Amino acid sequence: MKQKNYSTHRQCRNSDFMHFLANYILKRNAHVHKLCQPFTKAMRYLVSATLIIVGIIHLLPVIGVISSERLTALYGVSFSDPNAEILMRHRAILFGLLGLFLVYAAFQPTLQIIAFVAGFVSILSFLMLAWLVGGYNAQVARVFVVDIAALICLVIGVLGYIYLQRNP
Repeated sequence: MKQKNYSTHRQCRNSDFMHFLANYILKRNAHVHKLCQPFTKAMRYLVSATLIIVGIIHLLPVIGVISSERLTALYGVSFSDPNAEILMRHRAILFGLLGLFLVYAAFQPTLQIIAFVAGFVSILSFLMLAWLVGGYNAQVARVFVVDIAALICLVIGVLGYIYLQRNP
């Protein structure tokens, strides 16, 4: 007479239960995942929108490339020294490049983390320098306020980006 192997039978029963439990959890999570899909899609748009906004903010100073008068209007400082004018007009070009990259990265998820880092470095460096030096005029104070708004956009965008990384 052959003896039954009860441990194998018990394992099969436990395996069936685990299979049932796994399917149940997956079905419940599928429902939750369906509910989160619109939120995830909205979060993708939010991340892109924040990068576009910060990109546009970085594109605004590009007008300074045209002339020193435009630079004076932007920053309230006369650039009669040709060296300062060259440096500031070059700075306007660099801002344009960064602004274009931020806008481009809004549509390229693989570049978004680099764009966020570049945006943070740009904005935080200006805010820190303005705060440390102080004594700036009204036009530079306006730039300071706009950069704080850009910083808030970046923080919101990064939080959205982190959410998307955890909930693809």
